[in-house]
Amino acid sequence: SLARFLSALRHFQTFLKKTRAPARHIFSITRLKFSEKLPDGLSVAEARTLVAPPEQTDFLALRDYLLALILYVTGLRRQGVASLKLRDIERSREIAEVKGKGSKVRFVPLTEAVKGVMGEYIVARRRFLDSRKERSGDEGWLLINNRGTALSTRSIDRIILKLGRQRLGRRVTPHMLRHSF
Repeated sequence: SLARFLSALRHFQTFLKKTRAPARHIFSITRLKFSEKLPDGLSVAEARTLVAPPEQTDFLALRDYLLALILYVTGLRRQGVASLKLRDIERSREIAEVKGKGSKVRFVPLTEAVKGVMGEYIVARRRFLDSRKERSGDEGWLLINNRGTALSTRSIDRIILKLGRQRLGRRVTPHMLRHSF
């Protein structure tokens, strides 16, 4: 980054001064202040539009809806959502056990809306897996792709980008949802 480059240059200047380098090699570098840019988020109206129920009721539309809802309501990172398994969800206690950054385990509360959609999704997920010709074993991932395997973080990016473009007409990332919750 620019800040790191300028810092290295300043330290090099200090070194030159200590080693008594010729004056023509030493020049003054002013210290710049960089402001931290806050990540973009969505307005409440935009978030509601993005996480509105889908018009279609097929398995993939329901999965995308649940994904957007979980990201927005819980504020989880995409890796945390991708790593969720069915056994991590305690619907009776309304919590999910999430292994997050730095392998920290935390418990995230689930809202009534998430629980309701999750119930519908789990039924649709079971039907989807049962209808597939190639019946590979269910590994228990909560969010699965059209091949029945775990949804990757890259797939999560693509799904949220697609939803953002369809519903809001602009680029939306999972991290933006995290900063909107």
